[in-house]
Amino acid sequence: MKKTSLILVMALLSFGLMAQQPKKTREIGLTFQNFDNFGLSYKTGNEKALWRFNYLNVNAAKSNSSNPDYYSEKNSTGFGFGTAIGRECRKTIDTKLEARFGADVNFSFNYTKKEFTQNSFNNQRTIKTTRYSPGINAVAGINYNISNKLLVGVEVKPGLNYSIAEEVVSEPGVTGESKNDLSSFNFGLSSSAAQLTLGYRF
Repeated sequence: MKKTSLILVMALLSFGLMAQQPKKTREIGLTFQNFDNFGLSYKTGNEKALWRFNYLNVNAAKSNSSNPDYYSEKNSTGFGFGTAIGRECRKTIDTKLEARFGADVNFSFNYTKKEFTQNSFNNQRTIKTTRYSPGINAVAGINYNISNKLLVGVEVKPGLNYSIAEEVVSEPGVTGESKNDLSSFNFGLSSSAAQLTLGYRF
């Protein structure tokens, strides 16, 4: 009888401990910044804390413009990508809302090329800029749970980044080619730091 009672007590304790374990969860999502910079996110952990992986954060642009006072034609192309790995914690506000906060380590690459003709001298100029940016940022945001599976989230990511950048200016027949160092530290919250996520929980 004593053995049976002991087994029952241990079983109840085991079920109680299991019930207290946070529910495991995984999420995949589409991310948007400024509506021209998009990517994918993957999160894994439990309802209280998750590891974050943001990657394939790709952007691309191409434009043409003209200015009769200075140049007749200007072509601009560019592309870039970024990735970030971090950790976030969550706190339930109510059945639909939850706050999230954490930190990421990130890296991004961007390249732009501008070509234009100067009317005054009728010469061609090309400017190429290459930028590598490692950094670290904090994460603060909120999720709105559309359903048990779907959610919409928004977050801001103030941080510290160091940009290793070089600009190459080419003017054949005029000044030739020159290089400029554009490296810099950036700290704070930029207008492009806000990120919108449409996620699916499974």
